[in-house]
Amino acid sequence: MWIARLALPVALVLALLFPGLAPQGPRTSETVSAKEVLFQAQRAGGRSYTYTRATGAELDRIELERPPRGASREVLEAALSEAGFALGPVGPEGRVFRVERRG
Repeated sequence: MWIARLALPVALVLALLFPGLAPQGPRTSETVSAKEVLFQAQRAGGRSYTYTRATGAELDRIELERPPRGASREVLEAALSEAGFALGPVGPEGRVFRVERRG
């Protein structure tokens, strides 16, 4: 019985002295790939995107600041544009956009 009375205070003291040992939730990265931003833009509404293998490799390689949750398609496309990607419509309907690396 004396062990039970001693265990809780000892556990509290250890938890206060060593907070880094406590289990922590998953950490989210501060950056994401440009391809993930493109996928978020597609999910945000109305458009599909197409790109070549070379552009796909660039989209995977380039890291962007993680956009806020629920960002609009316009905000996501602007982030891609700032990262050096050009988006242009394919065909007269304007629902499919080609993604290319500028420069």
